[in-house]
Formats: sequence, structure tokens, C-alpha cells
Amino acid sequence: NNLEEAKKEKAQITHSSVQDQAQLKFVDYWLSQGNIKEAKKEKAQITGSYRQDQAQLKLVDYWLSQGNIEDAKKEKAQITGSYRQAQAQAQIKLIKLVAYWLSQGNIKEAKKEKAQITDFYWKATAQLNIVKFLVCASQT
Repeated sequence: NNLEEAKKEKAQITHSSVQDQAQLKFVDYWLSQGNIKEAKKEKAQITGSYRQDQAQLKLVDYWLSQGNIEDAKKEKAQITGSYRQAQAQAQIKLIKLVAYWLSQGNIKEAKKEKAQITDFYWKATAQLNIVKFLVCASQT
């Protein structure tokens, strides 16, 4: 099992910051499997606050990808560093603004908000929402 092998390899890392980087890979793995419970268990093993916030931001992104803004906000509240907190808040706000402008039929403003999204996944998601809007609008 590659996952078990990876854990054995990680155990040989002695530097705590590098161990935390490796631990983030396990968080990524479980999130990619849609297993938030295991991802949180892995995140709990991260010792450094910077990497903890990085992992927490991944949980925010996970919930946003599921369209679950309320859980994204709950995860965001657990971020301690001001930079990562602002990063998470900005992603949530911009996704909401894109959706708002689309609901108002204002494609120009939606595109302006989308342009401010820095995360590639969320930029693509916002673009997809714009495409969906235009396809629906062309059907009426």
C-alpha cells in the first residue's frame, strides 16, 4: 500500500517544518478522496501554525468546492494567521459576488469579480458559473 509506505517515509523526516509539509500531503490525499474526517485527523498532526493554517485553508476550499459556504465559513473561523484568514475570506467573498452578479444578470460585474480570484480552481469555477449563466440565458 503506497499510503502506508508514504507514512513510513514521513516518519523518517526529523525536521518539524518539513514533517508538516509532508503531513499536508496526507491532508490533500484524504480531501481528494472526499474524506473530510480523515483529512482533519491528518491536519491535527501538524504542529506548526503556518502549516496548520495552510491545511485549514484547504478545508475551506474543499467545502467551497462542494458549494457549502456555511461549512467553509466554519473552517475559516479556525484559521489563526491573519494572512491565511484574509485569503480564505477573499475567496468566499469573491465566489459569492460572482454568483450575486450572475443572479442579477450582470455578466460584466461577474467577470470583474472573477478577475480578482487568485486561486486557479476558484477562477475556473467562477468561469464555469459564467458559462452556465450564458447557456441558460441563450435558451430563453
